[in-house]
Amino acid sequence: MRGFAEECPEPPDENNVVNCAVLLASYNGCRFLPEQVRSISSQSHAHIDLYISDDGSTDGSADFFRAEQARWDKGAFVVLQGPKLGQAAENFRSLILTPDLDADYVAFSDQDDVWMPGKLEAAIARLEGLPHDVPAMHCSRTRLIDEQGADAGLSHYFPHAPHFRNALVQSLAGANTMVINRAGFALLRKTAAHGSFAMHDWWAYIIISGAGGTIIYSDTPDTLYRQHKGNVFGSNQGILAMAARLKMLFSGRFRNWNEKNLALLMACRDDLLPEHIACLTAFAAAHQGSLPLRLVNLWRSKVFRQTPGGQIMLYVACAMGRL
Repeated sequence: MRGFAEECPEPPDENNVVNCAVLLASYNGCRFLPEQVRSISSQSHAHIDLYISDDGSTDGSADFFRAEQARWDKGAFVVLQGPKLGQAAENFRSLILTPDLDADYVAFSDQDDVWMPGKLEAAIARLEGLPHDVPAMHCSRTRLIDEQGADAGLSHYFPHAPHFRNALVQSLAGANTMVINRAGFALLRKTAAHGSFAMHDWWAYIIISGAGGTIIYSDTPDTLYRQHKGNVFGSNQGILAMAARLKMLFSGRFRNWNEKNLALLMACRDDLLPEHIACLTAFAAAHQGSLPLRLVNLWRSKVFRQTPGGQIMLYVACAMGRL
């Protein structure tokens, strides 16, 4: 990882308390916030600093945060003003770039989920076994719940090992399951300063895998992922979810996301392993030129999605100029 090692903070002192910063982006989520914040305060992990970026809520969220701030006893409770751009990705990006945010581990939180009590402790235990100077991230499947909290099954299990070639075209897990070590967050913050990304969870997977970091993907769910009409992105389960993703593909939205990620990746090339730069170059070439040339470059890149159907749609998107 050229240009990164010298910027990576020192690993935590083993004699100190291991602290975790939770980054929560909110916007008019007061209906669900009490349950989610309660599930964070009930974590078995002892020290949690909660950073909240509210993007201009008008539903009483500010009053809830003020009341909760007085009760919080896990660590710091910081409420920040969001960028007010109407984009969840930019709200989370502003949190990532928060000055003076210092933690051994960082987790992302949506405003409407529920965390299982051992979520942070289990993820941190697995990450603690890795070298502290290597960027690393833990993520997992989720247990789906409906608007009222009733069980709605499990998210898909992805069978192929995490890899940069997968990350270029697919986010492996939701940000609401991600816990990132100090080195991984330093890399995420450094690259986020270069510009915008399509989605914060997708970018975390892309840049940590691209830099040769470690991605731990667990089959064991640790988050209750609430499905409701207000979701920015919901589960990828079922016919309706498939139809929504096909609509994104044919409308060019998938292409727009890829273009945004590619632009940021080009600005961060020095943080990628050489073999991943080669993959990136071929994938970028698959976005232009004649149809045969686009398909050849996509094949050369060796990028892949986690399911056969997803892989077919990847080549369909390339053929249609929607990659």
